[in-house]
Amino acid sequence: MEVEVISATVDLDQMWDARFQPARRMQAAKEKFYPSIELDVSFTDDGFTTSQLTPTKPATILKPEEEIGMATGCWMWDYIRRASAAGAFLPLSGGVDSAATAVMFCSMTRLVYEASQTGNEQVIKDMRRICGEPEDSAWLPSDPPQLCERIFHTCYMGTENSSKQTRDRACQLAKDIGSYHIDLNMDTVVRAFQTLFTTLFGLQLHYKGQQGGSVQQGLALQNIQARSRMVLSYLLASTLTFVRGRPGGGSLLVLGSANVDECLRGYYAADINPIGKISSYETAFWDDSGLTRLVGSISKLDLARFLRYAKIEYKLDVLEKFLTAVPTAELEPITETYTQSDEEDMGCTYEELGIFGRLRKIDKLGPYSMFQRLRLGEWSHMAPRAIFERVRFLWTMFGINRHKQEILTPSLHAETYSPDSNRYDLLPFLRPRLTWQYNKIEKTIGELEKREKSS
Repeated sequence: MEVEVISATVDLDQMWDARFQPARRMQAAKEKFYPSIELDVSFTDDGFTTSQLTPTKPATILKPEEEIGMATGCWMWDYIRRASAAGAFLPLSGGVDSAATAVMFCSMTRLVYEASQTGNEQVIKDMRRICGEPEDSAWLPSDPPQLCERIFHTCYMGTENSSKQTRDRACQLAKDIGSYHIDLNMDTVVRAFQTLFTTLFGLQLHYKGQQGGSVQQGLALQNIQARSRMVLSYLLASTLTFVRGRPGGGSLLVLGSANVDECLRGYYAADINPIGKISSYETAFWDDSGLTRLVGSISKLDLARFLRYAKIEYKLDVLEKFLTAVPTAELEPITETYTQSDEEDMGCTYEELGIFGRLRKIDKLGPYSMFQRLRLGEWSHMAPRAIFERVRFLWTMFGINRHKQEILTPSLHAETYSPDSNRYDLLPFLRPRLTWQYNKIEKTIGELEKREKSS
């Protein structure tokens, strides 16, 4: 167990004087008089008169974007060294979420490098151990990218549905931060599963929109890609240290990149729920497959703000291409008239999910209270029935996907509306139907429409 002890020498009289004056006067007026006794005792070894007080340090107030970079960097470093891992592996898809995860790891290497340059012995010892250096090694990285290349591994796993744009973005970002990057195509793996299915049943699977295709078949084809990438990720994470000849071998931590809004919506593992509707899609390559998730409790909008900050602070110009690209899973064929979109697949926007998350968890509002708040506030420009449809949709998706929160891997707790069921949002994973609340909203809408007609 590691314990850090920070000591300071303070003047208790100064602390007393610093108390809020009105409160001090009120308390003093209510207290009975008690005698003050002087004792020939000192709390310090050489007496108060010769002890030097610890100087006051100004508080450092960080911007939210700076907090994201520093908090995730420190948390990731602590996770890796305590897990005795040889580094980390990230499936880099060319989207915002995996890009933000990569930049957060880059932030970690910058912090570790800075600490090593100041001579922090514990950091240097851990860094050399993680990099596979011998105990008597004097190696120090020349810059953060060199450290990144030793312990951070990224991979773009393309298929026939992948675009040149996402591939180029992933490769450029990996080059800029210095990670050990692999660029591969895995169509042979996907076709092997399709061939196996055809051999078993004499049928072929087709995407929706294709001749003979359906939503169910298309979902199965998307899952073949996503789950194959997950298996391949763990294969590479357990063998890359062998491939690279790292002394002692070792395994890499697999990083996932599902953000808090996608967790709230259940948009990271495809299935069909008991009422016969598609409950979610796989959002990116394998967002929920990692052992740990740096962005697991950070919203999509905050991740975009962080990337804008990192673009300037870390001099990563390629991030602009990530920010202007339409979020897409690229699990379906791209045509002249169709490109898969995350928000279209989800049936809602990331902004709506952020609003829903804050009102549900922070303000503790149910469907009816949420409807009333939105009707009089942020969504006052919408018709009451339209607001009800959005509120009902969001609550329905949250309810039928709640069970997925039970198996989510650890993530840094950075957002107060995190739906992490094991730590911060302890709710039953089998959600009741909200018939009473919806009927109450319907009654309210009826009254509002009646008033509008009469006026």
